[in-house]
Amino acid sequence: MMRLGSVVHFFSRFPMQFALPNVEPVGRTHNTLAAKRLIWLDGLRSVAVFSVLCAHMLQYWSVYDAYRGDIFQMGLFGVVVFFFTSGYIIPISALRHQSFSHFWWARIWRLYPAYWLSVGWAVLWLWLGVTSMPGSASHASASVVVWNFSVLAAFAQQPLLIGVYWTLGLELVFYVLVSLALVLRLLQYPALFAGGLLATCVLLQILLPAEQAVIFTQWTLFVACLWCGSVAQQVQSGVAPRRTGWAIGLLWLGVVLLQLALPGTTGMVAAELAAGALSLAALLWRPRILLGVWCWLGQISYSLYLFHLLIVEALPWAQYPLCSTFLAILLSLGVAAVGERLVERPGIAFGRWIATRSSSFRTRSLNVSGDQRSAVTTER
Repeated sequence: MMRLGSVVHFFSRFPMQFALPNVEPVGRTHNTLAAKRLIWLDGLRSVAVFSVLCAHMLQYWSVYDAYRGDIFQMGLFGVVVFFFTSGYIIPISALRHQSFSHFWWARIWRLYPAYWLSVGWAVLWLWLGVTSMPGSASHASASVVVWNFSVLAAFAQQPLLIGVYWTLGLELVFYVLVSLALVLRLLQYPALFAGGLLATCVLLQILLPAEQAVIFTQWTLFVACLWCGSVAQQVQSGVAPRRTGWAIGLLWLGVVLLQLALPGTTGMVAAELAAGALSLAALLWRPRILLGVWCWLGQISYSLYLFHLLIVEALPWAQYPLCSTFLAILLSLGVAAVGERLVERPGIAFGRWIATRSSSFRTRSLNVSGDQRSAVTTER
């Protein structure tokens, strides 16, 4: 935690004055618009998390498991949608904070409390001998637990206690990239990052052997999806022209289709195309998908994503597959609702409290003009 604190302290020295052109500050008059946008994103997240839940349940059904990778990877579909929604909101959220320390403390306490609880639960499951699913760790040594607690296990080539943790590592990488873009005053150009990463995907497919190209192209494409979400946000808010959004979208489509030249990518490409189509439809017709139950699922989507696999692993699928399916859905929803209420919300509130105290102290300490002070302390 010392290293993490040092990173936050370093970035906190930079004033948050890298505002996007034509983006108004977020104040009380924008609460209704922000709420509508968040409801729309919650609806999209709900589809994503439910597809991930279904993918992990259907692995126990032999009929689906026999062809899931060859035709349609449902879990990957949900992950790509998740990345799009994160990319849509994180960069603009960073701009609305008072400082880098405010942004980082808020994100840390948004990400880690529920995550740490799921790590502890996963360790308990391993000690009790609950069968782990493919992609999850088969043991819980001290080093494995420590690396998983940091969210960086995938990058340290350590086994993941739960297979879904790798996406959180990419989210953390995206936070770092957003912070660097702010320092370099490049966050107003997400199309530059998205286009560069998509072009890199093409080069990787050309230069690397097939097996390596599949892996490295996928990881690069995931990060590109995050920046594509930011491009979509700029286009929808009028900051960037529509032609920029269509250009990046068509480039993304070409990169995805180009993967068909690599072996064993049919199901992967189908999932990515479906995720792109859903995201585009949500952007164009978002008022039509605001259904109450889906919005609620979106609100608990983070806890549902973290805890559902721990419940799925503990059920008697071999003996009672149908009963286990219903139990997995009901228990996952119940645990996620409790986790969102008792773990996520207090963590978010605590992170905002710490960030506000830190930013308030920093604002009083800075010798800045009235306009600069207003820009730094726009959102309380």
